[in-house]
Amino acid sequence: MNRLTCELHCNRALCKISEGDLSALTVVYDCMARRMFALALSILKNYADAEDATQDAFLKVLQSIGTYRKDGNAMAWLLSITRNAAIDLMRKRKDSISVETFFGDAEPSECKDPAERLALEEAFMSLEQEDREILTLKIYGGLKFREISDQMGLPLTTVQKRYQRALQKLKTQLR
Repeated sequence: MNRLTCELHCNRALCKISEGDLSALTVVYDCMARRMFALALSILKNYADAEDATQDAFLKVLQSIGTYRKDGNAMAWLLSITRNAAIDLMRKRKDSISVETFFGDAEPSECKDPAERLALEEAFMSLEQEDREILTLKIYGGLKFREISDQMGLPLTTVQKRYQRALQKLKTQLR
């Protein structure tokens, strides 16, 4: 499903949820679960913790549905909740987080060659956490730079520069 269609479906579903129709949560899950999980995984670097954070995020969606603006950006709102849930979980489990590779237990990436996959994982993990978040929000979340800027509380130009530098660093390391 493309970003615009997903945004429209999520917005409608969130409005229905706010009116008490909890069955609309399945629409949000179908559209956003992968993106929310990818963001949580980029922050936590642990598959099981990312699953927990994604589940926590869905619970927080239900708890805070009253704060959703009906004309708001559904994807940005959901990813913001996910980011906060992942950071909260990271703080709770700070001493117990094990570092797994980014794609470790997730669905297979497009790299079929194990050596290429390992190189990609290592290159991605070498980035600073904020840079990994920016890449994840842009690539997996499909957010615009302005939305990422608003969500992370960083200036727009900073987000754009960090994105470009992170991509360049990945390209350099993978050569």
